[in-house]
Amino acid sequence: MSGTIHKCDGRTLTTGECARFCNTSARTVSKWCDSGRLSCVRLPGSLDRRIYREDLIEFMSSHGLRLPPELTGATRTLSFGLQPGECVGLLAASAFDLGVLAACEEPRAIVLGDAEGVALAVRIAESIRALYPSCAITVVLSEDAPAIEFADVRVIRRPCDLNQLLAAA
Repeated sequence: MSGTIHKCDGRTLTTGECARFCNTSARTVSKWCDSGRLSCVRLPGSLDRRIYREDLIEFMSSHGLRLPPELTGATRTLSFGLQPGECVGLLAASAFDLGVLAACEEPRAIVLGDAEGVALAVRIAESIRALYPSCAITVVLSEDAPAIEFADVRVIRRPCDLNQLLAAA
């Protein structure tokens, strides 16, 4: 598996990720790279490209494209285990995905729900606290969930609205 990037350092993006930020296709991003308009690096032994986050931000700024907050790091909030409609920041589909996103994004805040169980939310909160001591953690519990207490973890109960979740993050 040589030539494969295993560690997400948060600095590089795929052409597909760049395309999503620029509201275009991955092929268009590849053409920008091939023409030299957008700097990229090729993966060894592959035709795949990686674009440094800073280069994409510079490219988007110089071409008048809107910079999404998740690209600039302005809203490094992650969420997992919330009910439909409660998404805050970047929503992780699984606990594993949350770990990958946390490693890439160095989150300022994480909002955890109990949709996958209170025990999992507790384990995730403990792990996040150990890895990111300055990260603000909020756990959102259903009305009938057992009470939990953590030092430096905010616990709120449903029903709550998105504005309350945003304020918590």
